[in-house]
Amino acid sequence: MIPSLLLWTGGYAPLDYGADPPTSAECLECHPEVAREWSKSSHRAAWDNDLFLVGFAAEPLAFCVNCHAPGPDQRAEVWANRSWYRSLDPRSGILPGSVERAPEPLASAGVDCIACHWRGGEVLAGEVSGVAAHAVRAEPTLASGEMCVGCHDFAMPVTVDGVTRPTVVPMQATGAEWRAWRAAGGTENCVDCHLPAGAHTFPGAQDRDFLRASLRVEATDPGLTLSSAGVGHHLPTGDLYRHLTVEVADPDGAWTVVDRIGRSFGLEDGQKVLRADTSLRPGVPRAVPIPEGARWRVVWHDGSEQDEVRGLLRLEDLTEVLASGP
Repeated sequence: MIPSLLLWTGGYAPLDYGADPPTSAECLECHPEVAREWSKSSHRAAWDNDLFLVGFAAEPLAFCVNCHAPGPDQRAEVWANRSWYRSLDPRSGILPGSVERAPEPLASAGVDCIACHWRGGEVLAGEVSGVAAHAVRAEPTLASGEMCVGCHDFAMPVTVDGVTRPTVVPMQATGAEWRAWRAAGGTENCVDCHLPAGAHTFPGAQDRDFLRASLRVEATDPGLTLSSAGVGHHLPTGDLYRHLTVEVADPDGAWTVVDRIGRSFGLEDGQKVLRADTSLRPGVPRAVPIPEGARWRVVWHDGSEQDEVRGLLRLEDLTEVLASGP
């Protein structure tokens, strides 16, 4: 019997594909349309996107690799380049350019076909069509979205004496947020929004049009009312540093933050703790007072304030104005 996919919780244990898994290249020979969709998705770019690599360089932990490049051969490629990744962090003391990066053809595929559709010698699918050229086993967690939770719902890590373990503080809680929404009467699951009509495009925050459509901003008296639209979890969700700012312009055109929407963390005894969570909940609007007649904008931030000031990534790649008005 194949172990439950839900046992892969939070990526702390590496995913076990079983013996002799195929390559995604073999899958894509017969599924060219899926290949086209996936090739432009954030799953394909799960490993080789700049924001993740900067974070991984600062904290090169195994559990990060288990979700962003989950296959055993992918993980092997990454760890062979660990010194190169460390050299990306100015604090590492490794001279940039002094370490050569070996090719990573498998890791660069990120979350590929095998990550979701192969376990223990069997091809998995949410539904079995009966027309496939190979055996397929129906896997309910693929159809329900529960499989997604394994990489999108996990605890903050702490490393003691070289051993990384989970704490009780959620690092990402999209799955818990989604389950709470369902318990309150929500009907959709992960695949309804993120695999629209079965397309393997996985739209999310990286798709700025998709992101913009998830936020509703209404001018009210004496300010703005923000709410999420068609979202079955918090907004922002996922990465702990994502946040929104509501900003107003002074007469000289300089922008001032009047509200920050997202999670804020602090340190206690060397461990991260959640200080506040102002993320938008489904169906719960947030009123933000602003001066009458002021120019305003709502800005999405992919990273933390520190990411934006230390200059390792371009500010225009980290932020996006989602709404604005007089």
